[in-house]
Amino acid sequence: MHVADQLFAEAFEVRIDGKQTGPGAVFPDWSPLDRFGIVVTEPLGGLGASLLLQLAIALFYSVRPDRRAGAAMYPEIYLFHVGGPHGDFSYFDFWPPRKEVRVAAAAPVSLLEAVNAHAITRLAVPLGDTGAESVLRSGPGTWAEQASAMDRLRSCFGYACGGHVAGGDVRLSSRDPREPSRPATGQHDRRSRTSEHHTGDANAGTPPAAACRSPISASGKLAPS
Repeated sequence: MHVADQLFAEAFEVRIDGKQTGPGAVFPDWSPLDRFGIVVTEPLGGLGASLLLQLAIALFYSVRPDRRAGAAMYPEIYLFHVGGPHGDFSYFDFWPPRKEVRVAAAAPVSLLEAVNAHAITRLAVPLGDTGAESVLRSGPGTWAEQASAMDRLRSCFGYACGGHVAGGDVRLSSRDPREPSRPATGQHDRRSRTSEHHTGDANAGTPPAAACRSPISASGKLAPS
């Protein structure tokens, strides 16, 4: 929980469509009950969304400042290893170990069930072929799983494991205001239910940026991984 006194929302600079805005524009109306989840499909692939993850953690604490003091309070973040494990992410404060969830490969219904079971409200998935939407209708109760996700998810993002997505419209930069130096930067895209954004490049030697695009298909259903 060392991030409790290391990550602050004011350390992030955000540009959406080339216009500077605040960190809250990436995760609108973040609440004390929000939970961030990230799907990872290759070794240490989640590094491509590191700035997005860190911003979510910062907001977890800033929305309830008392979480930074007193008893240990780890952020409500969850990592879904699809076909993994794909590395140890405990150093990113995915702790206790139950917050790293293993899901079978090529099982989108199981992934959707895991996202729902952990009450994820902000989700990041690696970019790629979304597959056939009909797969999510292949079992009993799958319609209910889709309805649950659509009702609860407030932001959905797509990211690239290398930290860059072409045509990104959301750019994140991070710099500790206590140490004036060149910021770590990265372009990002985000798509909420009604809009789309993408991530992009991180400068050489700086943490990779997150790429963001919604896993919600044009018909408004959560697309399979």
